[in-house]
Amino acid sequence: MSFSKVFIASFLAVIVAAFVMTMIFFGVLGSLIGAASSQEKVRVAKNSVLKIELKGQLVENAEEDPFAMDLSELFAPGSGGKTGLYQTIEAIRYAAQDNRISGIYLNMFAYEGGGWASLKSIREALEAFRESGKFIYAYSEFYTEKAYYLASVADSIYMPPSGMMEFNGLVAEQMFYTGLFEKLEIEPLIFRVGTYKSAVEPYFATEMSPERKEQTRILLDDMWGTFIAAVSASRKLPAPVVDALADSLIYSDGKQPHKAGLVDRLAYEDEVLDALRAKCGLEKGKKVGFVALKKYTPLALEKAKKSKNKVAVVFADGVIQFGKSSDG
Repeated sequence: MSFSKVFIASFLAVIVAAFVMTMIFFGVLGSLIGAASSQEKVRVAKNSVLKIELKGQLVENAEEDPFAMDLSELFAPGSGGKTGLYQTIEAIRYAAQDNRISGIYLNMFAYEGGGWASLKSIREALEAFRESGKFIYAYSEFYTEKAYYLASVADSIYMPPSGMMEFNGLVAEQMFYTGLFEKLEIEPLIFRVGTYKSAVEPYFATEMSPERKEQTRILLDDMWGTFIAAVSASRKLPAPVVDALADSLIYSDGKQPHKAGLVDRLAYEDEVLDALRAKCGLEKGKKVGFVALKKYTPLALEKAKKSKNKVAVVFADGVIQFGKSSDG
C-alpha cells in the first residue's frame, strides 16, 4: 500500500473519530444539563420580589430545551435570546397569588422586542397583579415607547437624571427593491388581486400606494390610541396632554419626563434598590430577595399542570411551508 493511501485513510479516520467524540461529548453534556435543570428546585423565600428583565425577542412560546443552542448571547452579549409570552404571563399570574412574592421589579433597558398585541397581553397581566394588592416598581436608563408602555402600569417609575426616553409617536417604513431590480436587470412576475393587497408593492413600486398609506395610517392611529389610553389611565394624565407630549418634547435626559409626570423619581439603580428595601421592610444594606423570571416560570407552569381543568393550546407561529418544522 502506498504512503499516500495510508495517509489519506489515517486522516479520514482521525476526522471521523473526532466527529464521533464531539457528538458524544455534547450528548453527555446535554444530558447532564437536562438532569441538573430537572432536579434543581427554585426556592422562593418570603418577601421576595419577582425581577422581570425583558430582553431579546418576545415569542409566543419559548420552551426550555437543554439541547437547543441559542447562539444569540454568544455573538451579541446582552441580547437575551427569546422570552416566551405564554411563560411570562403564567409567571405573573402565579406571582399574584403566591404569598411569598411581595412585588415585581421591571427592568427593561431600551426594550424593543415583541409586537404591540403581545405587550398588551403582558400589560394586562401586570394590571391584574397590581389589583391583587402587590406593588410594581419600574426602572430603566432608556425607555423606548414599548418599554414605557409596560412600565407605565407600575406604582413607581424611576430613571436616572442622565437617562433618556423615546416618546415621539409611532412610524412605519417600507423598503422598495424596484431600483435594485432594474440595476440587476431582474423583472419580477407579480400576480396581484385586490387594491389593498400591498405585500408585493416593494417589488414593483418606488413608494407606498395611497391604499397602503391609508391602511398603515389606520393601524398606527389605532396602536397609538391604545398607547395613549393606557398611559393616560395609569399616570392620571389627560389623553390630549399625553398626546401633545409626543409632539412637543425631545427628551435629552430624564428631567423633562419627570417634569411632565411620566416619571415619578429621578434616581440611579442603587437608589431604586433602597426604595425596594424600604417597601419590603428590609434594613439598609440587606439584599432584596430577587427571583428571576426565568427561574420562577417553572413553578408557575407546574402549578398550571396540576389543575384539573385543562385546555390544549397549540402554538402555531411562523411561515406555513412544506416538510417538517423544528420546535417553535
